[in-house]
Amino acid sequence: MSIDPRGEDGDGFLPARYSRRVFNWFMLVVRRKFRRSFHGVWLAPGTRELLEDLGTFDGPLIIAMNHVSWWDPLTGLLLHDRFLPRHQTSAPMDSTQLVKFGFFRKLGIFGISPDEPRSLERMARWIDERFSKEPRTAFWLYPQGRFEDVREAVRPRPGMAAIAAAHPGARVVSLSAEYTFWTDSRPELCLRGLEIDPPEKPSTSQWHRRIKHTMQANAEELATLVRTRDPDQFESLGSTSATRLHPMYDLWLRLRGTTRDLDLSHRSDSTS
Repeated sequence: MSIDPRGEDGDGFLPARYSRRVFNWFMLVVRRKFRRSFHGVWLAPGTRELLEDLGTFDGPLIIAMNHVSWWDPLTGLLLHDRFLPRHQTSAPMDSTQLVKFGFFRKLGIFGISPDEPRSLERMARWIDERFSKEPRTAFWLYPQGRFEDVREAVRPRPGMAAIAAAHPGARVVSLSAEYTFWTDSRPELCLRGLEIDPPEKPSTSQWHRRIKHTMQANAEELATLVRTRDPDQFESLGSTSATRLHPMYDLWLRLRGTTRDLDLSHRSDSTS
């Protein structure tokens, strides 16, 4: 049976059909893809502690990621699987795209039409229903609404602020991601989490300002760390593997105690 991209109620909304079994199966694919595609996944100081603390929280979570890459949703799933196994996933996706990947609905992803007001209202009701039925739900959102370069100022849409204002018991988090190349042939994924404190007057407008400010500050702090090109400034998430050149050559390097990464530490910082 085909899915109408206009939504099951004609408002551009497609409800999720979460299945833990499908989620667990898909995570096998996601973890393998990260191992093959990235040289390292790195957490900025304090990020692991924050994520582990969120994992013990019995209430709803609202997590805002910056939107800089095709990898962002998979990054969210990777972190959710690792740190938030007691929470159900929930995340929006453009309905016209979701119809192409219908099984994503089994991961907790629902479809909206960003330019259809009724769809956005329906999203708010869906989140209300999810948080009420299963308080341990993590709502992942990319409030920029489209891909933005990490060097651009963060301009979130107000939808997330409205949801945060409507759920004072939820914990709200900014999660910044940056994908960069250091000394390996494959990229590094760097992440920094920061909890967003509720404003004194938790209205939608106040929440919007607070979310915008925190996401911007978080992205800037992460960029400062990334520019050091120093893994010692981060904590490895693990489950990463270095690029294989050739089995025999890799063995020879290990026997010699040599890394395959480029080592430029001997170079002077002087430009003269």
